[in-house]
Amino acid sequence: MSSITAPPSVRPTLSTSPDPHHSLIAINVTAQAPLKLTATNYVTWRAQFNSLLIGYDLLGYVDGTLPCLPTTILGSDSASPIPNPDFALWIRQDQLLLNTIIGSVSPNLVPYIASSSSTHAAWLTLEKTYASPSCGRIMELCGRLANLSQGTQTITAYMQDIKTYIDSLALMNKLVDFDDLSIRILNGLDPAYSKLYHTLQVRNTPLDFDELFEKLLNYEAQLELMTPSPAAPATAFTASTGSQPTRYQ
Repeated sequence: MSSITAPPSVRPTLSTSPDPHHSLIAINVTAQAPLKLTATNYVTWRAQFNSLLIGYDLLGYVDGTLPCLPTTILGSDSASPIPNPDFALWIRQDQLLLNTIIGSVSPNLVPYIASSSSTHAAWLTLEKTYASPSCGRIMELCGRLANLSQGTQTITAYMQDIKTYIDSLALMNKLVDFDDLSIRILNGLDPAYSKLYHTLQVRNTPLDFDELFEKLLNYEAQLELMTPSPAAPATAFTASTGSQPTRYQ
């Protein structure tokens, strides 16, 4: 297992070192980062973490812009090195973040970062493993976009899957021509959307993803309103007159 190497002693200077009196921040993985990393959702998982790290001003630990601090510094009134009070705080905060990352990946992926000694090292490992362009992965995603089919999915589920494919390809520097993709999206719709399909096909101005998503959602809502509710099952009942049946004597 690799260890964190502290930089050599340095003279006091203004820096981005953490405030030694600042409270340590522990992220509640279950509540604040519920989406666990899998082999296919790196884009959305990273977006989830970035928002948390930026919000807590902890991104520097992850991206390397706030590296490990030196163990000692030179005192202002002495040439002898003294312990750096910020070093221990940095280590503790970094390990809390590392624990958070380990807790937010699927169990089968934990071995990839189990030997990482710092948050930055674990982050780089995940980035190299899941964000690096892969010919096989690019072909898989392009194939999915080429053969779209709504099937029994709702419009929301259908479009969210497509957005995931687009974002994953963008992460690998493979941009998608949405004008072409929008035709495939329409072709993959359930036949119930045929009227909307023909309406959008004759438009002079193309739609972006959000605009198309909105129109599909609105049409889905119209279809639901036009679909008759299932008839309530016949219920046997007896008319009540508020009195017992008459007895004939």
